[in-house]
Amino acid sequence: MIFRNLLFSLFGLVIAVLVAEAVARNFYTGLIMTGTIMTNDPELAFTHKKGASVDLITGEFKNHFAIDNEIGVRVANAGDLPPYSPNYIIFGDSMAFGYGVEFNEVFSEILNSRFGAGTFLNAGTYSYGPDQEYILSKRLRGKINAEKEIVLFYTGNDFENFEQYFDTKVSEDGTISFTKVSDEGGKLRRTITNLPFYPLLCRLYLYHWARAVFLKGGTTTPPLSKRFPNYPLEELPKDVYSKVIRIAALFEAWSKEVGHDDFYLIIVPHQQSLMLKDMRVSLLEGKLKGKVQVFNYFDFLSDAEKNQFSDLFYPVDAHWNITGHQVTADVVARILQLND
Repeated sequence: MIFRNLLFSLFGLVIAVLVAEAVARNFYTGLIMTGTIMTNDPELAFTHKKGASVDLITGEFKNHFAIDNEIGVRVANAGDLPPYSPNYIIFGDSMAFGYGVEFNEVFSEILNSRFGAGTFLNAGTYSYGPDQEYILSKRLRGKINAEKEIVLFYTGNDFENFEQYFDTKVSEDGTISFTKVSDEGGKLRRTITNLPFYPLLCRLYLYHWARAVFLKGGTTTPPLSKRFPNYPLEELPKDVYSKVIRIAALFEAWSKEVGHDDFYLIIVPHQQSLMLKDMRVSLLEGKLKGKVQVFNYFDFLSDAEKNQFSDLFYPVDAHWNITGHQVTADVVARILQLND
């Protein structure tokens, strides 16, 4: 009798889970990632998981991510090798990485199709801040023989993502040093997502729905106006001002290491930039003027592209769509003065 009751209870539980999964598949339109592309890293806090291969599904797009087995950059297929002697290596966050589009649709691959395979190596890393990108650049210089380095600084979150995992100190001679801060919660989360069962769990919409509700506070993405900080004040708050100064010092040190003429910093605007004035961008550009080759993405758009600027992004997700990557390829080519 006990066994029979247990069997009925188990059967009922399975039916309940299946029903809940069916409901989730009909109503959940948030992010689905069929695994993880991140792993813990003692120096960088986290980095791409070599050999990772996952699908990303949202209500706006579906695409595939693959990471190579050697240096941890995005490739078409996990077994592919990246170019080891590119003319240019690109650093940035998920915008540069190509979140939301297939590998061959990323702006760097569009450029490679125009100027020759291996001309550009994209080392953009999902969720990185400028400090992590700088440390990654130093690591890759021992493995990649690139002539020039390009950094895409995305105003949508790169100010916030700076110093997520490090305290930054700038000496009087401009030397940058980092002290890693505690990230035990993130480290544990990344450890769990790298366990063998996790990809199977990720196939369940119910899991993602529950995760969104209990860990992120809901399944609805906040409106764009609440996702992008706005600092239109004549004077920035002291803590914000000092952070921008440290970011400027970071880029100045980076440029000196690479060589002024071989380092390009591109300020990339977010989707709401035409409606918001951000004093942090003005301060950053002002501090770097004459010290670093810094370029504002807006300045290299045609009038038609400026008029259709919002069309370059997914409306909800706010990453570049395919058109955005095509325009970005044109912008980068204009900045580098490359001709087809």
